[in-house]
Amino acid sequence: MPPTEGSPLTLTFTAPTSDPEAVIYCTTDGSFPGPANASASVYSIPFTVAGGTVVRWAAYAAGKLGSSTGMATIT
Repeated sequence: MPPTEGSPLTLTFTAPTSDPEAVIYCTTDGSFPGPANASASVYSIPFTVAGGTVVRWAAYAAGKLGSSTGMATIT
């Protein structure tokens, strides 16, 4: 069943406590959230998304592998 439209939601991301200097990439089109994806944005400030939006995120730190990718559909 496709997601239903809901109220807008403001999203805030925090770098992992294990590496507070990590850079968080996120997408709002369901694509992979990594530095090689032109659709991915570096997270810097909270942002608002509409209901039904597929958000993906991952953290990257210099000299380390990227984190697991998170994903949520905003409802």
